[in-house]
Amino acid sequence: MVARPQRPRTDLTALTHGVFARWRRALDALLHPTVRTVRTAPALTCGLAALAAGTLAAGTLSGAPDPVTAWRAALGLPLWAAVRLVVFRIVSPGTVRVPRGVMVEAWAWSLLPFVVAVGPWLHAAAFVASAGVCALVLRRRGAGPREAVTLTAWVYGFQVAAVATVWLARNVVLAGRIILPA
Repeated sequence: MVARPQRPRTDLTALTHGVFARWRRALDALLHPTVRTVRTAPALTCGLAALAAGTLAAGTLSGAPDPVTAWRAALGLPLWAAVRLVVFRIVSPGTVRVPRGVMVEAWAWSLLPFVVAVGPWLHAAAFVASAGVCALVLRRRGAGPREAVTLTAWVYGFQVAAVATVWLARNVVLAGRIILPA
């Protein structure tokens, strides 16, 4: 048996390995053990592919006057999807007892409608359809009707409340500038 000479680790490779290891641990902590289950894997694959396709379509086909505005709106899709998963994780243990695998599966399948979220109206329709798919998957995977509706209302209601608060604050500032010009 001949030992191969070891290449010295450079700072760049150490940094790359460290970032990858941290990213993998974060994903494992977020999705563990659901990534390893056979049932959730197709949901994650389909849901994340639909989200990626919807983000790409929204960024290129939105018809916004400038590309920066289009891509800023398009990149909001994966951001809000991640926020919904975090809210699922926070709300689920306190309000409704839903297994983590079922929760991640419902979240992943609820990403499918966002494949058509190209403009603001289609985005709103995809949001409503996503809530319906989420409640349906929760219901089909064993959650009671009340639990499914409660969890879906908490998760999607948080996003509606956050968007409404930002929209209201922006318009109050705008109205203040119009009414009380400096």
